[in-house]
Formats: sequence, C-alpha cells, structure tokens
Amino acid sequence: MEIQELLQGAGRPEWLMLVCIAIALLNCFFGYRLLKFWISFTGFLIGGTAGYLIVNQYVNNVAYAILAGFLLGLLIGFLAWRFYLAGVFFMVLIMIFSLFLRVTPQERLYQILILAAGLLVSAAGAVAAVRLVRPAVILASAISGGFSAAADLAEFLKLQELYLPLIVGVLLAAAGAGIQFLTTRDREKV
Repeated sequence: MEIQELLQGAGRPEWLMLVCIAIALLNCFFGYRLLKFWISFTGFLIGGTAGYLIVNQYVNNVAYAILAGFLLGLLIGFLAWRFYLAGVFFMVLIMIFSLFLRVTPQERLYQILILAAGLLVSAAGAVAAVRLVRPAVILASAISGGFSAAADLAEFLKLQELYLPLIVGVLLAAAGAGIQFLTTRDREKV
C-alpha cells in the first residue's frame, strides 16, 4: 500500500470508516471537554508504539515488546494527562497537521511544500494553544473534526464532488465551534 493511499484512507473497511467519522464528530463537538482524555489516549498510543518498536528491535520476543509498549504507553499517557499543557501543544499540533496530510498533490515538490507549511502552521497553532487553551482547542478540534468527518463521510458515501465535503466541513466546523463555545465556560478547569 502506497503512503498516498494510506493518507487518503484507501482500503479502509467500512466499519473503520464509521469509527473514524464518529471520532471526528466527537472531536468536532466535544473536543474541549474531552481534552484530557484525548491527551492521555494520544500519549498512551505514542508511548505504546515507541515501547513496542524499541523493545521489538532489540529483543526478538513479541510478548515482551507488547508488555513494554503497554507499560510505556501507560507511563506516557499518565504524564501527558498530568502535564496537560504539553499535551495541549502536541494535540493541537497533531489536529492541525492532520488537515495538511489530507492535501495530497501528485508532484513531489508540492507535497514537500505542503508538509513544510503544515509543520509551520501546526507549530504556530500549538504555541497559541498553550497561551489560549480554551479558544485554541475549541477552534482546532472543531475545524479538524468537522473537516475530517466531512471527508470521511464523502469517502464512505463514495461522493465524487469535491465541493460537498468542503461545504459540509465548513458547516460542521462552525456548528462544532459554536456548540463548544456555548457549552463551556472560560474559567472551567480542563
């Protein structure tokens, strides 16, 4: 499977596409409220993957690699939850950068330029998120979740029109941001 196909979700089973749509919608409408969960979960996945890969590289035993991945995942997940501003930085970085990964031009130069721009914009958004947690997380999660849900839904329904996911993404992002701003308070603890 080509990286291009993986980034565009080609070959995903229907049930996985529905799970991705549901997660994107949760992120769109409840991203700020679920912030600590997403941060802990992402930390667990990163730590678990790193632990598995490192131990599997040096010890040729899958059971040990899985155990190491699980334990490191728990540790990194806990640290991410405990020091959530670092988690906010990485979550917003990932949310914004994932949007740039969906843009996949054919020419290699444009791919590199889009990824470089994605890293710069993602880093700027992540720095802003640490300073302005609530509005930055709400906007990043609403936009990322809305556009991801729209793109995945268009793929699930096998829609060929390019403007429909864009319109649905804008509507979902606006609705998600509005609902999150209305249902959370500025002084609410995350």
